[in-house]
Amino acid sequence: MSLMPCFSIANQGFPESIILSRLMAGYGELELTMCQCLMVIQNGALDAPIRKVFGERGAEKRIVNCRKAMMPEFTKASLQDLLHETLDDLDWCRDMRNQYAHCTWYWDQVNKKLCFVNLEELAKQPTPISKRLSRGIGENCCGCLWRRHPRCSSSVRPSA
Repeated sequence: MSLMPCFSIANQGFPESIILSRLMAGYGELELTMCQCLMVIQNGALDAPIRKVFGERGAEKRIVNCRKAMMPEFTKASLQDLLHETLDDLDWCRDMRNQYAHCTWYWDQVNKKLCFVNLEELAKQPTPISKRLSRGIGENCCGCLWRRHPRCSSSVRPSA
């Protein structure tokens, strides 16, 4: 039996689980591309860019480190605005990936849809948790408890 029965092949949540796994696994490809940009700046060097990007644990630190390392060369080429926008977008992707990776998933039998709840975010809410759950699983349009679910109106990425 699956550790997460909502993602089992027999459950209707299985198609969504494929999309989610691609999203979570694909984020690493974005980080690798960021590293490749740093390699180009450093004339094809391999060691220093990999150590710069992946030397510290944490995706947010990787973005910060790359921004610092790449900004001088991008500024020389008058591409600093593009770099800011690109790394801000990457940070948004990181945030989306984290929201899905650090939550609890379940299949809503009543509404027949895959749902998730972020217990860390739920714990930060001032409303008593029991009251929040008694109103239904969530307050967003899709019934989730998370602020940035793609189907919710609050998922629109803020403009830079």
